Amino acid sequence: ILCLNAGVTIVNTIVNACDTWTGLSNNGIWTTATNWSRGSVPIASEEVLIPNVTTLKPVVSSTTSSLFNLTIYTGSALTVTSTLQISGFINNLGNAFDATGGTITMNGVGTRTKLGIDPQIIPASTFTNSNTVQNLIISNPANVLLGGNINVSNLFTLSNGLLRTGINNLIIANNATIAGASTIRYVDGNVRKVGNQAFTFPLGNLGKYAPITISAPLNITDHFTASYTFANPNTGGFLTTNLGSGLNRVSQREYWILNRTNGLSNVAVTLSFDISRSGSISVLSDLRVARWNSTQWVDEGNAATTGNAGNNASGTVRSLPALADFGPFTLGSSTASNALPLSLLAFSGQQKNNNVALAWQTSNE
Repeated sequence: ILCLNAGVTIVNTIVNACDTWTGLSNNGIWTTATNWSRGSVPIASEEVLIPNVTTLKPVVSSTTSSLFNLTIYTGSALTVTSTLQISGFINNLGNAFDATGGTITMNGVGTRTKLGIDPQIIPASTFTNSNTVQNLIISNPANVLLGGNINVSNLFTLSNGLLRTGINNLIIANNATIAGASTIRYVDGNVRKVGNQAFTFPLGNLGKYAPITISAPLNITDHFTASYTFANPNTGGFLTTNLGSGLNRVSQREYWILNRTNGLSNVAVTLSFDISRSGSISVLSDLRVARWNSTQWVDEGNAATTGNAGNNASGTVRSLPALADFGPFTLGSSTASNALPLSLLAFSGQQKNNNVALAWQTSNE
C-alpha cells in the first residue's frame, strides 16, 4: 500500500492521504480522532489501513463514515453496525470484516488512475459469515463487479450504476428485499432469491432492463437463480425455429435463464416486455411464456398480462400454471399478430418489365 500524509500524483497513479488505525484511545470507536495516526477521522478521499494492533479493533457505529481504499491486515478486524461508504478498493487480508449488522455503500467512480477509470470490485470472501452484509448499496456510475458470491440479508439497493456478477451470484436472503432497479440501474448477471416470498429479479444486459418475476415458493430454504441476456436465443443453443404446439413464434432478441436451485416448489413465472428490447407486440392475449425444454420451445400459457400493446408496448405476461420445470425462457406468441423480432434469412429482387419483384424469407416462415 502506497500512501502519504497528503494526496499527490505519481506517474499514472493517484496516491491519497493515508490514515492508520492506532486505537490509542482504546475504545474501538471509529469516530474518535485520537484512534487515528493523523489525529483526525478518515474522510472519503483517504486511504485507510487497519493493522493488527493490541488495542481494540475499530467499530463503525452511530454515524455514516467514508473512506477511499480500505486495507485490513491479517489478525485485525473491522465491524460495521451503521453505514460505511467505500469509494475505492477493499483489500481484506484478515477475513474479519463484519457487516452482518450494517450497511456497505459502494459509492466511488471506479478505481481511479491517470489512465482511466475501472469499476469497483467486491472481492470474494471480503466479509464474514459467507460474505454477508445486512444492506448493500450500489452507487457507482462506473459500476461494481463481484469477485465472488455475496449475500444480502436485509436490503439490496441500486442507487447508481450496475452490479455485474460475472459467474458469481448476488444472493438475496429469505425476507430480504431490493430497491431502486430501473432502466439504468440493474444487475447484469446472476441473482439468487432464497425464501418463500414472491420476487422480481432486477435483471438487465447491454443497456436493457428486463425483470422476471416468480410467485412465492413454499419453503424458506427454497431458492431460484435467474439471469438475462439481450441476444438471440440461438446464440445459447435454444433454437427459435424449434416450436412446440401452440406457439407460432418466439422472440429472437432476448431470453432469461431461470433455474430452481434448491427445493421442489412450483412457481408461476412472469416475463416483462418492452418495445425497445422485445419488439412489436400488438395483441396481448396472444402473448405466451415460452420455455425451452432441451429440444424445443414449449407454450407455458398466458394467465394474465399487464401493460400496453402497440407503439408503446410495455408490460408483463404470466405463465398459466405454476411451473415444475425451468431453464431458458423467452416471449412467445400463439399467432403471427405479435411480430416480435424476426431474423431475415433471405432477400432478393428481380426486375420484371418496369417493376421489381421482391422476395424474402424470415426464420418463422
